[in-house]
Amino acid sequence: MKRLWAAAILFFCAAALCFWQGWHTGRTTDLLEQEVRAAVKASEQGNASLAESHTLAAIQEWESARGPLCVYTAHTRVEELGRTLSALPPLARYGTFDQLASECERALAQIDSLRWIDRPTPENIL
Repeated sequence: MKRLWAAAILFFCAAALCFWQGWHTGRTTDLLEQEVRAAVKASEQGNASLAESHTLAAIQEWESARGPLCVYTAHTRVEELGRTLSALPPLARYGTFDQLASECERALAQIDSLRWIDRPTPENIL
């Protein structure tokens, strides 16, 4: 009977960790997407300082979420998105809006990929 209880406790701990991981990834990717899209909108309006502030906010959010993401996500995926995000503020600062839009689209694709690759779906589990 003790083994059954131990197995049940381990199952619930693993399930809770899985759901926390999904919540954390979803929250992080939603915030990152919001900031990057706001930077794209600001660059379309020609507002370099606002675009830069949104890209810096995205980097700040990324830095706070990066540690836990590295626990359950491949490090290459995490670092690739980090490098892409770190290229955004200088592009906004110097007003190269066409390159900024291109890099933002790349960042949005990586964010979307991160959002779906770590979801606890039957396809990812099996």
